[in-house]
Amino acid sequence: METKQLILPNKQTIIGFALGLLLALLSTTLLLRYYAGAQFWELYNHPAEWPIMGAVLSLGSLPNLALFFYFLKIDKEFKAKGVLTAVVFIAVAVLIIKLSSL
Repeated sequence: METKQLILPNKQTIIGFALGLLLALLSTTLLLRYYAGAQFWELYNHPAEWPIMGAVLSLGSLPNLALFFYFLKIDKEFKAKGVLTAVVFIAVAVLIIKLSSL
């Protein structure tokens, strides 16, 4: 009987995923500080109370597009795959936030 081997993500994919999440977090924080004028800790205490949180998270993930194409340009496909995975993760989070605020 043949045993199935567990497929783990590549280390470069995990690095790309972490970079994608960090860049989205940083850009979302900057957007919220610029438009709402809130302090850093006030921004993430109650995200469901912010009516624009889904839109800001979506806009905050736009810099990941530049990071994705940068990784493709320097032939780091696995890091680009991680950034793309982070964008999908953020999209699911936006969907959950939008559905929970209905």
